[in-house]
Amino acid sequence: MNWWSLAIYAVLVAIGWAGVLVEFVRPGWVLPGAAGGVALVFGLFRLYPGHVLLAAGVSAPFLVIAFWMLAIGLRARRNKRTL
Repeated sequence: MNWWSLAIYAVLVAIGWAGVLVEFVRPGWVLPGAAGGVALVFGLFRLYPGHVLLAAGVSAPFLVIAFWMLAIGLRARRNKRTL
């Protein structure tokens, strides 16, 4: 892999992370989050070819943060309905 392809995949990871972050900041914007998730996974798996466990380990913290923020959002939505 040359440095151009590494740079492209690193940019894909950055764009993917930003897309997922936009979806968390603006929950109604689903498309940036979906596209960001695809770009993030594609970039991670291409940056670490043959190292699926390493790529999964790198993306695991994002998964934990995503579920934590989803739980907060669902709880807030449920509390808003009870008012």
